[in-house]
Amino acid sequence: MRKISLFVILFLLLSSVLYAQKKEEELKLSASVKKIIDEYNSGNYISAAYKFFDVYENDTNQANQLAAEYFVGSSLAKIGLYGPSVYFFASILKTGANHPFYLKAIEGLADAAQKLKDDLVIPELLLRYYSPEFQKLPPETLNHINYLIGELSFRKGRVAEAEKFFDVIGKDSRYFYKGLYIKAILRVRSQKIEEANEIFSEIFNAIPFKEGKLVKDTKLVVDKDILQVRNLAIMGLARNYYELGMYQESAKYYEMIERFDTEWLDAVFEGGWTYYQLKDYGKAIGATHTLLAPGYREQFFPETYILRATVYFENCLYDEAKDTLEEFYKRYKDMPDKLKPVISDSSKSPEYYFDMMISASISEKTDIPQELRKYLLKNPRLQKFIYFILELDKENDMAGKIGSFKDSRIGNFIKGNIRQQRELLVKIVGKWIQIRLIDLHDSLIDFLNQAQLIDFETVNAQRKQLQSTGEQQEAKQGAAAAPAKKSKLKRPQIDSDKVDFWDFDEEYWKDELGYYFYTLRNECKK
Repeated sequence: MRKISLFVILFLLLSSVLYAQKKEEELKLSASVKKIIDEYNSGNYISAAYKFFDVYENDTNQANQLAAEYFVGSSLAKIGLYGPSVYFFASILKTGANHPFYLKAIEGLADAAQKLKDDLVIPELLLRYYSPEFQKLPPETLNHINYLIGELSFRKGRVAEAEKFFDVIGKDSRYFYKGLYIKAILRVRSQKIEEANEIFSEIFNAIPFKEGKLVKDTKLVVDKDILQVRNLAIMGLARNYYELGMYQESAKYYEMIERFDTEWLDAVFEGGWTYYQLKDYGKAIGATHTLLAPGYREQFFPETYILRATVYFENCLYDEAKDTLEEFYKRYKDMPDKLKPVISDSSKSPEYYFDMMISASISEKTDIPQELRKYLLKNPRLQKFIYFILELDKENDMAGKIGSFKDSRIGNFIKGNIRQQRELLVKIVGKWIQIRLIDLHDSLIDFLNQAQLIDFETVNAQRKQLQSTGEQQEAKQGAAAAPAKKSKLKRPQIDSDKVDFWDFDEEYWKDELGYYFYTLRNECKK
């Protein structure tokens, strides 16, 4: 039965492809349109786009119009004008499977989504007009589309819909493990931690840790993007084990992240809290030392100071705790007040937020602290938006330099289409930035509250310490107290014979980052 079923499936797929080709071939095209197609096939895409656009607008022959609709879009894409090409491919998608270039147009949309790094506009179109006919697409194109739609559904909170699209991605696809990772995140959000860990472990065990190797049981070659999915799965395991209170296991996974990988700084910071839970205070402070090193100090990790101060407080090192909090206040105390007028002014448009974040160069003064601006600009989601908008700007410049498009109908269409897309994206991105700034404001308020609580507890502990010392001195009735002897601090334990021990001498070296260990004296009286 399986052999028969497979034969039937292959036959139907082959028949559908032949049918699509037949629909193309049966178009009764005029000789003039066939001549333009010859230009297109010879690589003269600018001339073909110009002429096909005229046919699309003015020809009364339906077959000519249908062909022109596809070939205008395809010619623009071949030139590198992917933004305007989407208009024509989307029009064909909306027409439906009866259009002779239906499947080719969908391929064009998938390609444009990849070129523009668009995970919003085109995926929304594909989701809205998804049909059984999509199954006739080339396998990897269909995998790509299913991933884009699944990711979009995930962001919209449509869990069942997202799972449905991720489930049909082939295991040999480069999108399989990306979809699998999001499925794990969905389980984390629904508090199914053990199920999430099973999926994270599947990803971790399947993907080798080096580029160029093959993913387990596939012909898929590991590249930078696939390797990042492995890192994200490792981070997922580390975070879940932390939530479960399995701190030793959590620390093991945080330590697996290679230095200077995209996720490394997060692993150092979160790993610091894990060491704190393990009462390995020297490693916890060492983590903060890395995060406050030159080159990383400008990164937005305000909770680094909270961790540092907490460790000092736990060890009754009250002066060190207060010094740390002073640094925190100096750096972050005024930030919420600086953000408040930016996020609370209802007259500010989304375009304002976009211009403030994107249009100004890094060195220019903006209405928000540069540290926050740089932090947001490193967000992968925002980076995709920015790339999309900048690509549209490049395409607009490119179209303006094509002589035959100047002051022409197609030239005006391209400019208008790019302008409309850009305006829409700027509104979306501006609103996204505004929401993120509100979140950052609220987070800073929370961190300030935590700092003030530690500050209060530190002052209170110091007061009790002084009171206790005074009582002890009175009890001795003036007898000369012998100076307290402090034990010699032990050198940090080195877990590997491949690592040498060096005292920190106020100089930072790249090969030392991530390997700092402190020896702390616990001053708490027992």
